[in-house]
Amino acid sequence: MRFITKMLSAVALCILASGCTVNATSSGQMEDKQAAEDLANDLYSALSENNYPAAEKLFGEKFFAVTPKDSLRMMFTRTRETLGEFESNTLVNSETRDIMGTNSHTDYVVVYNIEYSKHKAVETITMLKEDGEEKPKIVGYNVQSDGFLKWN
Repeated sequence: MRFITKMLSAVALCILASGCTVNATSSGQMEDKQAAEDLANDLYSALSENNYPAAEKLFGEKFFAVTPKDSLRMMFTRTRETLGEFESNTLVNSETRDIMGTNSHTDYVVVYNIEYSKHKAVETITMLKEDGEEKPKIVGYNVQSDGFLKWN
């Protein structure tokens, strides 16, 4: 009996120490994919009009915790100067993951092939919609292009 009591105490201690989070996941919900694509389209619309303040509003606080707003604006400017004006985008990949439970949120990743007037790019946008938020926010933005390696 004493052994069982010690075992139950050890199990209870492990559960308390682990933070007691209970979550379940699902992937690829159509409405989540549409929300991600809508946010990406809003970003590309703002960038095509050089409306950087509107583009910045699509980014979340978690992004700005590691990247200052002036650095993001500089990235937008340098991308336009180096790669050219935005012309079109083609969705290459879209992934979503719903986490339901004590830490509910939805993760989104979209990858686009982008046509700029001078060079092509592949852009990856990572988004997060936390529990209670109406829309996702951008938390990661990566632009890959050989155009950044060329001097003219």
